[in-house]
Amino acid sequence: MSDAWVWEYDPDAEHVVGGLPAHVVTEVERLARELAVLGRDAGEVGEGGALRTLDFLGAGLLCFCRCRVGR
Repeated sequence: MSDAWVWEYDPDAEHVVGGLPAHVVTEVERLARELAVLGRDAGEVGEGGALRTLDFLGAGLLCFCRCRVGR
């Protein structure tokens, strides 16, 4: 592998949410906390198969994977 480029495994907050309105960031953080509390049951929230969707601020969808880690 070439040393001419790097792979960003852990982007900073500015890279991930930079430029988003504060209310959008707040809502994403709220939903993420709620999904984390549900643990494995989070896979039953929303609609869809492995890729689940939730209504997001009435303006779009929040998509998340119900993938299993560390079986």
